[in-house]
Amino acid sequence: MNKHNELQLYLASGSPRRHELLTRLGYR
Repeated sequence: MNKHNELQLYLASGSPRRHELLTRLGYR
């Protein structure tokens, strides 16, 4: 399983706000 790919799907189904939070945490 690709962690990055899974994260992308999570962000795609999530809200931009969540994406910003994840990037702030360092989930780039």
